[in-house]
Amino acid sequence: MKSGIERAIEKLGIPVTVENTGGLKRGKGIVYPLRYRARQWGNVEHLPQGRTEPGRFLLFCARELVKDAAYGSMIFEGGNRYALIWKDEYGCGLGGYARICMRKMKGASGT
Repeated sequence: MKSGIERAIEKLGIPVTVENTGGLKRGKGIVYPLRYRARQWGNVEHLPQGRTEPGRFLLFCARELVKDAAYGSMIFEGGNRYALIWKDEYGCGLGGYARICMRKMKGASGT
């Protein structure tokens, strides 16, 4: 049975494909541009009114979709191709999800 967070991602998300060590996994995720406001000596302050970081995006999806994915794994969405930079996994009473930082790649998507 899916958690509340997983059901919300399924309802609001778009189809994504993740290439990992076990092959391809398909699911849904929410993709949006990564934004920064300020950088100070390595500290990054995330604020929605900040500027967009060119080519960087965040993906929110079910943890199972990116379970075997690691740095450099390819993520496909529509005609876009992204490389996984880092991932964080979260769990709470409403369920679990993964937050993925991706860099948009140039060229054909491959799927």
